[in-house]
Amino acid sequence: MTTSRSGADFDRKNQDRYSTGNLSHRFDSGGQWIDLGERAAVKSVAAASWGRPILDIGIGAGRTTSLLTMLTDDYVGIDYSQGLIERAQQAFPDLDIRFGDARDLSAFSDKKFGLVVFSYNGIDSVGHENRALILSQICGVLAPDGHFVYSTLNKRGPFFNKQPWSSDRANSPRSLPDRSARFVVRVMLDNREYRRRLSEWWRMRNTVEDHGDWGMGPLGGPGSGLLMHWSTPAATSRELAEAGLQAVAFFDTSGKRLADGEDATSWCFHIVTERAA
Repeated sequence: MTTSRSGADFDRKNQDRYSTGNLSHRFDSGGQWIDLGERAAVKSVAAASWGRPILDIGIGAGRTTSLLTMLTDDYVGIDYSQGLIERAQQAFPDLDIRFGDARDLSAFSDKKFGLVVFSYNGIDSVGHENRALILSQICGVLAPDGHFVYSTLNKRGPFFNKQPWSSDRANSPRSLPDRSARFVVRVMLDNREYRRRLSEWWRMRNTVEDHGDWGMGPLGGPGSGLLMHWSTPAATSRELAEAGLQAVAFFDTSGKRLADGEDATSWCFHIVTERAA
């Protein structure tokens, strides 16, 4: 297995960041899909998951709870951020919502869940080696005919190793000098926001690792402060196979189902999986 120099230290920092600052609002209990791809992925397994036990991993403050409890009354939600899970418990006091880490699902019965969901690129907040552990743990609690749905940041998308002066669009036609000049203008117009973005990029610029079809690098956007894992459909299929799982479908953020071997161009993509034959 290819190893990464990033590990437990950034895992811990990410865990702290999820429940603080300007990130926590992204995981509130609003019951909104993050994009059309997430909705399409869950919709594709909704009929097969109807009325069955569901494990919702990385729920934050309960963003996906009201969406998934439309499918079942047998719902468990977990998150490894104590602050966020307390907010979810307050929002849904009658549901089984508890502190938990995807790297240890021993509290749950083997092969119990008809559906496991790990949304909003939550699996990307741990190191490369821990992804294999998470996938094996999920395989252990997934029913023989169950499905696992999750999302991961796209290394081929527009935001991996993004510099502050880069365009937010993939394949931007603008030249580097033009993009740099526009960035300087934005700094002048919104000094605090872009200084923060530049400062954060400078602080985390040496954390980027490129391993071909996967990598490690900071999550873009001012004030995020997260170091994340980035992947491709090919790398995802390989790590799923190693855990005893197989991809059934890939969706980009527009809800388009990707053809076999097709790379996503969106910032993340969603995967529907099942146990390998």
